[in-house]
Amino acid sequence: MTTVNIIHHTTVNLDQIQTILAQGKITINQISQGNPLEITDGDHPCIHLLSDSRGLSIQEENSLTQQLTHRFIGAETAITAQSIFSSILIGMSNQTLHIFIPNQKTILGNLSFVLSQFHPIQSEESTHDISQAQVKEEPQESGIHVSQTHISPPVPTSSPRGWQEVIKSLGGTLDTDSWTGITPELKKPAPVRNILEQAGKRAIVRFENKKEYTVYGYPNLSQSNAKVLLIGADGGNIEIIALHRSPQKVGIVSTHGCGWLPQKSLTELSKEITNRPPPKTDATVFAIDSRSLYYESAGTIFHWDGKKERNFGNPNQALSSLLLQWSQQ
Repeated sequence: MTTVNIIHHTTVNLDQIQTILAQGKITINQISQGNPLEITDGDHPCIHLLSDSRGLSIQEENSLTQQLTHRFIGAETAITAQSIFSSILIGMSNQTLHIFIPNQKTILGNLSFVLSQFHPIQSEESTHDISQAQVKEEPQESGIHVSQTHISPPVPTSSPRGWQEVIKSLGGTLDTDSWTGITPELKKPAPVRNILEQAGKRAIVRFENKKEYTVYGYPNLSQSNAKVLLIGADGGNIEIIALHRSPQKVGIVSTHGCGWLPQKSLTELSKEITNRPPPKTDATVFAIDSRSLYYESAGTIFHWDGKKERNFGNPNQALSSLLLQWSQQ
């Protein structure tokens, strides 16, 4: 159960809002009337109900972004999946999560999905600026292929902990003295490139089969709480592994992967991860998270947690959102 504060300016139907939020197991600590564009820190996430049904203006968005230490564009994409022309903002100020949204039933209904995944960011972690990673502005042609095979490559029988142990178990050697460029296939989508450029340290991982991957460290590759992404590409087939989630196997799946992420059918993975079969059987696995998975059907990525299927946008949008999430959590 998540508890929130709500601030609004115009008259709103409080009973309707409470009913919608209650369906998502969200309770309200306090509802107050005031300026929804003002940021005041508190003990609970704050929902700012905007007067304009279209959301924030460009000027309002720019002003608010400058006052936040983090911005969660992946969460914004998830909330506006079915309201794509609404301009919203989700970010952190100190330890308080602020959500600026118009008073729309669909958007309010999607809040539970985002809030259920929220974990407060510790103050000692990096507060690098990610405000330029705009998911909605990426070009449509990315060169990113969704490819997943049913044939399982050899995988380690043990479950190593720690990102360096994962690399070692896969037969990889870390070269921290080498700085490598961003994989060409990931340069085209501007939000993806911006997120990768925010890494404080990059290094090369060389495998026994002569393949080379790149590790991206947020904020670096030395801190114990660093977020580390291992990325490789083969002919447009991208593999991305959130190494810091080990021993959980989290990342973007590729048929040409290094062997860490499971290569199973959608049905097998769904039953294994969510204990339920997926709503679709003619889809291709796109990504795996700790308790959910993502799959592609007819050019659209869907998120499935065993309870509800959600539209997660096109492959570029999904990739941007997941990269943003994994580089922070």
